[in-house]
Amino acid sequence: MSESEKVQMVDIDKILVPEERVTSIVPSDTMQELEQSIKERGIRQPLYIMEINGKLILVDGLHRLVVAKKLGIKQVPAIIRKGTEKDLLIENLILNRQRGISDPIGEAQVLQTLVQEHKMPLSQAAKACNISESTARKYLQILKLPQEILDMVRRKEIGLGCAYWISKLEDREQQYSVARDASVYEYTEEMCRARVLQLLRPNVEPEQTGYTFTPQGAPQKVLPRCFLCGEEIEEDPVYVWLHKSCLSILQDAINVGWEGGIGGSQEIQSQPISQSTPTRQEITTPPTPQQIPQQTPTSEWVWLDECHLVNLRTREIRKVC
Repeated sequence: MSESEKVQMVDIDKILVPEERVTSIVPSDTMQELEQSIKERGIRQPLYIMEINGKLILVDGLHRLVVAKKLGIKQVPAIIRKGTEKDLLIENLILNRQRGISDPIGEAQVLQTLVQEHKMPLSQAAKACNISESTARKYLQILKLPQEILDMVRRKEIGLGCAYWISKLEDREQQYSVARDASVYEYTEEMCRARVLQLLRPNVEPEQTGYTFTPQGAPQKVLPRCFLCGEEIEEDPVYVWLHKSCLSILQDAINVGWEGGIGGSQEIQSQPISQSTPTRQEITTPPTPQQIPQQTPTSEWVWLDECHLVNLRTREIRKVC
């Protein structure tokens, strides 16, 4: 709205509120503060109204309008523009998104109306509303959920991303079950994704560092496994850089086994390596007892080939040639 547009006083009974619209989500205590403010100071921010075929349709300012009616105010300040129903929907959605407190289900319903009733291609409707096409597709997918779950999204009991994954389930009972558990255990989108994929693919092992779920729906983190021994790693894993050619060497060594052999590896039983970077001299010449750190296990370092070692404790790869 430009500053040059004139503010008019409009009879409150002439303002119509469309059924299909996005409404900002305002907490009850904020509504009480708004009521008190309007009671003492009046409406300081004009309502935004669109004239469509001679009718005055509200675009923005529903909460101010509701409070005005409650206080018995007969006229409200407003800025009026002429437009179409399509303009009304787009303007209403954009204004609420810009505030950052918009109702995502309301946005999805407005987008669906633009596509289905106003025959706008999804890409065009998304662009007009400043929404990415991928988000727009998620919105339309979510609207397939039952109303009870959509209301949970409105109340912020479950997130929009979580609702998207729940919508991939075709079984209604599964949808309700996951939605209730997501609310109780405060699922993240990642948790919802893991739960839904396990329901869709029950025979597939869960991803490492993903989640499994108790019969009650409580999420449990899947511990990563060591790629050498297969044991679960309870603490945070240690990451090291590994060149793809070195990975191939390591895989060959694992396939042959740690007993040694042609093309394989040879465990260092009699030549422990110091914690500092090993050198060719250190490896080819057995160290004296004084050079051996007391805390270093004798089998900590393992040969990969003539130039590479791997530390079984730290999983570090070192080039020594």
